[in-house]
Amino acid sequence: MTKAFVFVGGLAAIVAGSASADFVNYSVVSAGNIGGRDVYRVYANFNEADDVLLNFFNHSTTAGGQTGVLHNDFAGGSWNPNFTFLPDQAANDSYVTMNGTSGATASTALDPSFGSGAGSAIPHNAGWYNSNPGTPIVVGAGLSVMIMQVALTTGDAGWTADLTSGWKESTSTSQALFGYGSYSVGVPAPGALALMGLAGFAGRRRRA
Repeated sequence: MTKAFVFVGGLAAIVAGSASADFVNYSVVSAGNIGGRDVYRVYANFNEADDVLLNFFNHSTTAGGQTGVLHNDFAGGSWNPNFTFLPDQAANDSYVTMNGTSGATASTALDPSFGSGAGSAIPHNAGWYNSNPGTPIVVGAGLSVMIMQVALTTGDAGWTADLTSGWKESTSTSQALFGYGSYSVGVPAPGALALMGLAGFAGRRRRA
């Protein structure tokens, strides 16, 4: 597994994972502080635009904890995106998603290992999948799809987790393929901050 720190749209993004066929890795972008919460968005990245997302599963926290997770939905605290309907709720809610949206258009269901989806923590080995397989979720030209949004108590240290992706190569194929990677949300560890500082320093030297 490799880890790197890059900058996306002026925001620090943590990229982590190991390539597996067309699946590349997961990346995390900070959306900033929204409504008093630190919001992060997790993306699954591929290298083929016609790849089709099937599911994400075997979520396993490997460092940190999920105690600082906050929800803002009608269900009183659920990872299910179908309970987030209004833009002001979705902006700083925590939810998983298959196609980057929340509400009725998310095409996302929680697998049985996720339970009801309530609570701050994603259960060990939990997953989610495309609830409407008749409408394939194609990666598209951007080669990246948001699969999770996390709203944290400001300053929470966050966590690192492993996650498996299930996908197929196109709408005309049926064989399921799998990719493995990890992601990190929350305040980067001191070593990560140092790496980000070095990246900025190197960038300044190149422009000199």
